[in-house]
Amino acid sequence: NLPIEGLGIDEKGNVTINERPIKSLSTSEQIKIALEIARATAGKLKLICVDGFESIVGEAREELLRQIAEDDYQYFITEAAPGEVEISKVG
Repeated sequence: NLPIEGLGIDEKGNVTINERPIKSLSTSEQIKIALEIARATAGKLKLICVDGFESIVGEAREELLRQIAEDDYQYFITEAAPGEVEISKVG
């Protein structure tokens, strides 16, 4: 069973949503699908870890933050950066 409706794998092995390869979606659509999968598999704790936040830049970063601000899940966001370790609360 796949975690969200429309998710599949095509004959070339590409992950698809409604028969469209996910890699062909816009960044905003990819973030939305990734969050839908994470939410569907998060369980009762409603806890999601977003690892590698440093690789998400510009509008994609703002889009991710916008989308996670609109739900009732808790997120742990990790970001590798030079300097001292810092823990902060977003939102």
